[in-house]
Amino acid sequence: MGVIGCNKINEVCNGKYCTFYRHRDLQKNPDRYTLKRSCSDTPFFTYGYDKQTFGVRNRCIRSISGNNEWMLQICDGSDYCNYDCNTNLKGASHIPTISLLHTVLVLPLIMFVL
Repeated sequence: MGVIGCNKINEVCNGKYCTFYRHRDLQKNPDRYTLKRSCSDTPFFTYGYDKQTFGVRNRCIRSISGNNEWMLQICDGSDYCNYDCNTNLKGASHIPTISLLHTVLVLPLIMFVL
């Protein structure tokens, strides 16, 4: 894992913006990540083989093209991307689900106790 622009991943960024870029090839080596984090004076950067421009601020965005996955973020808040982008993924809604097994086994038990 290579980190570019910051000495340590948990070091606070001192620029106007902090950029976070994580890439992996889903087919060739899905367990290996390339990580880049740097300070910038501009709120955008290019990524990928076709040099797409990314400029969404304070949201972690997952982008997939072919066999490539990118996790991208540009921060200008107080934490400056000093956390893992994947743990703060926006856009994908998390809906709690209750399985049928829990409904059949746990719900009657709760009703019995009450």
